[in-house]
Amino acid sequence: MYGRRLEKPKILEYNSVREQYDAIISLIKNKNMEDVGILFRHNDDVQRAYEYFKNHEINVEAKYGQFMDLDFNSDNPKMMTYHSSKGLQFEHVFIPECNVENEDNRNPLYVAITRTYRSLYIMHSGNLSSLFDDIPNTLYDSSLSSGTKLTL
Repeated sequence: MYGRRLEKPKILEYNSVREQYDAIISLIKNKNMEDVGILFRHNDDVQRAYEYFKNHEINVEAKYGQFMDLDFNSDNPKMMTYHSSKGLQFEHVFIPECNVENEDNRNPLYVAITRTYRSLYIMHSGNLSSLFDDIPNTLYDSSLSSGTKLTL
């Protein structure tokens, strides 16, 4: 991993979960991202996102419950729970649905946040998880002002 640079994490607010999914799709396409992990707290969330992406003809792979469609030799984005991502690393990690109502303890979220070696996108609709309350806003960006134009 010599020479890889960790970008400042991004904490981004959207109006809905659907907007979060659309932003993920747009970022992956516009930045030609490979080695992408999209991590969720619960299996139901993974399944819902997997179906959304597939319905929008986006090639993704997923693991949720007993369902497993992962090929780590492909460049397709991988969707799974925080727990399932333990021990894995991705160049780019998206953590959608990081809302107050989805927080129960910080350990699983810590696992998810530490899965990247380059870029981290934490997304929420409504109130961001209070687990981020003590993090100074100088340590993350709250916009995509890096010159990336999103086409949704």
